This record gives sequence, structure tokens and C-alpha cells, in this order.
Amino acid sequence: MRIGFDLLGESEKAVSAEDTATAAESSKTDEPVRSVVSVFFPARGFSCSYYNDCFCLSRGDLVFVEGKLEGLVGRVEEVNRSFKIRLSDYKKVIAKADTHVNGELFFGKDSFIAFDRSVIPYEKVRSWFLPPVAEEEEYVRGTDDVFFPTEALFPSAVSKEIFERGIECCNKRSVAYLCLDRNRVRALVLGRNVYEVEFEYRAGEIGNFNCSCWNSGICKHDVAAAVVLEEALKTIEEQYSEEYKNSGYFAAVDRVVFDDRAVRGKERGKITVSDK
Repeated sequence: MRIGFDLLGESEKAVSAEDTATAAESSKTDEPVRSVVSVFFPARGFSCSYYNDCFCLSRGDLVFVEGKLEGLVGRVEEVNRSFKIRLSDYKKVIAKADTHVNGELFFGKDSFIAFDRSVIPYEKVRSWFLPPVAEEEEYVRGTDDVFFPTEALFPSAVSKEIFERGIECCNKRSVAYLCLDRNRVRALVLGRNVYEVEFEYRAGEIGNFNCSCWNSGICKHDVAAAVVLEEALKTIEEQYSEEYKNSGYFAAVDRVVFDDRAVRGKERGKITVSDK
């Protein structure tokens, strides 16, 4: 079974006659509109007000801000375009998540699966959880080029403790997103923070793991992503082998995550369901 999505945010709606000319024009072009916005932070359970001059924001948008709550995703609750403030009194909105999804998603066990790279690409889904990487940050990585079958993670590559903690992550559905593009696997794993996992998949074997938790060796987030990859490939082989063969790519997003981040707050768009 598959679903066709075309989900648009409020800023992409046709504007009403009561909107100001500036707001109306910006809503059509998605150009920045100055505003003071109230942002609710689920991780903290409260709202704060911020100044915005970089984006066209509407209720339901996911954003990141500067200041004490930097790095936490928030959801816009109110937008005020008629205001006068002292800039020194306000922190700013610094990023807006891309929650526009357009294309076909196929049913997985607990996920939606895409075989088109443009539907739920990694960078789009990453923006639902994490702010853009600062330009001044530099990362260096190394790989040992050791590969092994997924089922040999324990005891060949990790301890029983790490393996069991990884399985626990899977049982909690902590792997929010995973994609395989030829040999490259990327995943987002939820926990105390949002962790970015990357490794390689070659002819049924996995290796060269890297996780943003910075633990040495293979960690529980790596294990969770590897297990989810194995499960997803089994589902695809059974139900969507032709789609995967044609693209050499798939991405899977947890259904609860998709509903919360891409569907919630939308007031315009469409969903088409097909058994074909």
C-alpha cells in the first residue's frame, strides 16, 4: 500500500483579504516577513517570544532560536506582524525546518518508506530535529574499513550490554529516520539528544560506523540503526523489491515522527491512498 502526500504549510496557503499587502505578497513568495513570534518548546514545556526577520513564519512551523534555548526545536504558536520592540530585548529565530513533503510514501511496519530521493531526504528530516551546522565547525573522521554481517554485531563487534541497549532503542522506536543510498546509510536516533549515525552497507555487510554521541567504537545508536536497516530491507524485499531495484535508494521515517513533524499544524495539502 502507498500514500501520495502533498503537505503544505500555512505560509504556502492563499492569503485572505484581511491580510496586509506585505504579508500577502510574502506568503506567496515565502520571502521573509518581520514578526514577533511565540514559540513553544516541548522539551521545556513553556513558550518564549522571539524576533524574526529571516523567514516567513506561520503557526505550526518548527524553528530554532538563539539564546539559552539554542539547539532545541520549537513550534510557532502565534505570529504578530504589527509590533514595535527594542531589538536588544529579544533573541532571534535562526532557522526554520523544512516540513513540506511531496511524493509517494509506502507502508512499512512502523514507518513510511520513500524510494524517491526528493520526498524525505536526510537533510530535510534532519531539519525537523537539529539546527544547521555552524559554518565554523570542522569535523574529522576516520574509518577502520572492517565489515561484518548485521547478525554478527554481537558478539563479533559489540558487547552484550551495548547490543541489548541498542535493541532497547529499537523497541522504544528511537530510530526516527534511516536512509540507504547505494552504500551509504544515515540515521537519526532519538535519546537524551538527537544522534546522527552514519555507516556503510556493502553486499549484506556493515561497517565504518560513526555516531555523533562521540563514543569510541560501535555504540547503542549504531546498533539500533543497523537493526532497523536489516528489518527495513526485509520488508522491502518482501513488498517493494521492484521500487528499490529501480532507485537503489530508500528512506524510512517513523510514522509517529512523520505525523508530529510533517503533518501536525498543516492546514492545507492532500493525502492520496492507493493499494496499487
